[in-house]
Amino acid sequence: MAAWMSRRLLRSFGSLYTFSRCDSPSITCQSFHGSHDLSTLGYSGLFKGGPSVLANRWLSTSILTPDSGEGAFPTDLLSTKPMVTAERSIGLCQDLIIPVTNFHNEDKGFMVLAGDVFDVPIRKDIVHRVVLWQLAKRQQGTHSTKTISEVSGTGKKPWRQKGTGRARHGTLRGPQFRGGCVMHGPKPRSHAIKLNKKVRRLGLKIALTARAAEGKASLSPPYFPFVVYTD
Repeated sequence: MAAWMSRRLLRSFGSLYTFSRCDSPSITCQSFHGSHDLSTLGYSGLFKGGPSVLANRWLSTSILTPDSGEGAFPTDLLSTKPMVTAERSIGLCQDLIIPVTNFHNEDKGFMVLAGDVFDVPIRKDIVHRVVLWQLAKRQQGTHSTKTISEVSGTGKKPWRQKGTGRARHGTLRGPQFRGGCVMHGPKPRSHAIKLNKKVRRLGLKIALTARAAEGKASLSPPYFPFVVYTD
């Protein structure tokens, strides 16, 4: 049994070595696996084939051929939804087609963008709330003033309670004296306000929709992010 398995393994590795050394561009993976399609083999046929069938199936790589449509647009990026024409209405959640450019501003093709992100109804109130939320979170909140217990100065009563004709005071660190404390002054705190995550995402979608409608959105090559031009 062990000898039979070893012969099968050596035979499978030999077939893999032959497959890896094949440099013919006209030969594709289908020619190697046409007789070992797992969809047509049952469990008995799968085990009868031994490890060579599984090894050839799992460790193989596809080879591009001239008729493989290398220059065509990727089919997984196309959409079945109705495309948007030049004159369109905003907010219908229709897919958009935008140009793909490189750093030299050369057109490299087009790409389909999801309509539920780049073609949502414009709502200024949502954008206003998101902008207020961003500006509030941007504040550092490090402002601080000293209270009567933090300001420097003596704690002795400046003059006696009665008999001087002056107002009654028990300390010189009060807010009415020069160099005294600040009453009800600001303290370090967070200015952030709460905004639901769905509202924040909707605000971003509305902003992308507005820029795409103005023609100020383009896409660099796939390994670069989406570019939105600002004023």
